[in-house]
Amino acid sequence: MKNKIKKFLLIDIVKAIALTIKKIFTKPVTIDIDNIKHTERSRTLYVVNRDKCVSCKLCVAICPSRAIKTKTNKIEIISELCACCDLCKNICPFKAIQHKD
Repeated sequence: MKNKIKKFLLIDIVKAIALTIKKIFTKPVTIDIDNIKHTERSRTLYVVNRDKCVSCKLCVAICPSRAIKTKTNKIEIISELCACCDLCKNICPFKAIQHKD
């Protein structure tokens, strides 16, 4: 019984070492996301329904990328800065922020 366990563990160790050596010599799969050009189809864009928005500014406060600005008590979403995290859409009590179709 002990020989079978030792043999099983030895096979696993050899497989792990072989996998490690294989991964050392393969090219990493790192993607530089800062240099990727986003198109309209690759990003979810948001629009503010001006009829529903009461300028409570909850969305401005929660936006991590500071993509939501206020201009004369009107909310504006700057799509180039937007991280598409859905926080603004989810926190809006009046459902004024929606996905652009």
